[in-house]
Amino acid sequence: MKRRDGIRILGWSLVVVGVLLAIASPIWAEHETRGRDARWFERELRSVDVYRLERVTRMLHEGTRPAWVVVSPWPGVVGGAAAAGFGILLLAIRHPHRPPKEDAATEPTPR
Repeated sequence: MKRRDGIRILGWSLVVVGVLLAIASPIWAEHETRGRDARWFERELRSVDVYRLERVTRMLHEGTRPAWVVVSPWPGVVGGAAAAGFGILLLAIRHPHRPPKEDAATEPTPR
């Protein structure tokens, strides 16, 4: 395998992995946010503190939740875009064409 072929394989792999990461990150963030939200709600309901239960009721009524519950998808989206961009950059690099080296067997013999 030539070096150029290895770079092309790496470039296409980075493009595919980057796009998949950028697509999967929001899906994972939504799933993780729902899980954290459910765990937070269950923990607050199990408490016997009236103030905490009142705060949960108020937050649910307002449609808000604690900041630590929300998982941001942006790090994964930016990382996926960077990986795909680097892969595209590797694919776009042009290598100078070098003529093939002649073998000793094909060279004319001196007289």
